Amino acid sequence: MTFRLKKDTRVWDKLKRDMSPRNGLELRVGFFEGNYGPENENLNVAQVAQFNEEGTSNNPTRPFIRVGFMAPIKGGAYNKNFKESIQRILSGQSSFKDEYKKLGAIAVRDLKKSIADWDTPPNSPRTIENKGFNNPLIDSGLMYDSVDFKVERKGSN
Repeated sequence: MTFRLKKDTRVWDKLKRDMSPRNGLELRVGFFEGNYGPENENLNVAQVAQFNEEGTSNNPTRPFIRVGFMAPIKGGAYNKNFKESIQRILSGQSSFKDEYKKLGAIAVRDLKKSIADWDTPPNSPRTIENKGFNNPLIDSGLMYDSVDFKVERKGSN
């Protein structure tokens, strides 16, 4: 009696292609578009986010990205999501691009939550009076609304 086995490597070959450095994708989360109006010197939203993150000579540091968003990720907050994504990819139920899109939507939600929840240090009494509320990272809502994600080839701009 003879047996003939045929090795099916289609899923493995696809996985290797998807993970190849020259075909690699990356997930970017941040502020890609948008400008404030002339009352705010037409500043780019990403620049305002950086001013808030790092502080300026007139405004305190509010590290909503490093502390509010990245620290939980580095602490393992997304480990379950990553594991489930890899399982779907390995079982052939999904692709890297589709999983990056799912993770991107989760990351946008979490970065927006960090912006909305950030309260340290609070606004000055004068700023609270001008805004009518005390949310240090929200004024017009443009920065909050501008959070987005992109799935692109590594190294592309």
